Amino acid sequence: MTTHDLSVFWLGIDSAGQGTIFQGAGYTARRISTFAIEKIISGWLEAGLTIADCIGMVYKQQDHVFVIFTFPTANGTLVYDMTEGLWHERAWTDPSSGSTNRIRANCMALAYNVNVCGDWQNGNIYVLDLNEYTDNGVAIVRKRGFPHLLNDGKRAIYDRFALDMDCGNGIPTDQQYKPQLRMEYSDDRGRTWTPAPLQSMGAQGQYLTQMIWHRLGMARDRVFRVSWSEPVFTAISGAWLDTTKQES
Repeated sequence: MTTHDLSVFWLGIDSAGQGTIFQGAGYTARRISTFAIEKIISGWLEAGLTIADCIGMVYKQQDHVFVIFTFPTANGTLVYDMTEGLWHERAWTDPSSGSTNRIRANCMALAYNVNVCGDWQNGNIYVLDLNEYTDNGVAIVRKRGFPHLLNDGKRAIYDRFALDMDCGNGIPTDQQYKPQLRMEYSDDRGRTWTPAPLQSMGAQGQYLTQMIWHRLGMARDRVFRVSWSEPVFTAISGAWLDTTKQES
């Protein structure tokens, strides 16, 4: 359980054994976990992992209130953006194996006007800074998926996928360095993924860089996702897609 102002957040389990996250305010309580979040929690329970050791934390940054639920045994972290009413996952990438794990923060507090957090593994104290793009020197892997694309069960030709992203934020100490981004797509509802060629996010100052992929084949049901792990500022606004609808 954790709190923010007059709100209380907690993880509960209903009579059917379903893990659910609630927000309480005054004398009312409402479910804030989505079906997707509850499916993740159910997967941990079905695997025989406990969620009873869940740790709740809250912090505020740039007028957004983030409620964090991190699960040591299940090795995962779920985050609720209270301001936007949206969920996302966060992870720490082990550089030795490449596997993703729960975030390194085990506790958080506001001290000296900055958000600080304590590392669960080594006891380090960190400042949670949006201008820092690594986890204590280790690259942060970022992934963004997009909704399924359907054409009433008919096929569609995917002519062009363009990512609307803040570019040209290279490393100031290396003016020639061009951060890279990967795009992948799935035609079997996310079970397997086909990688497209890497695209450059532009060297320092190349703000008009565009990331566009052409001639991406045909499918009845397609999902796109992008990922990157560069130590630079990034922000995604969305994507554009050109398709040619088919009749069968």
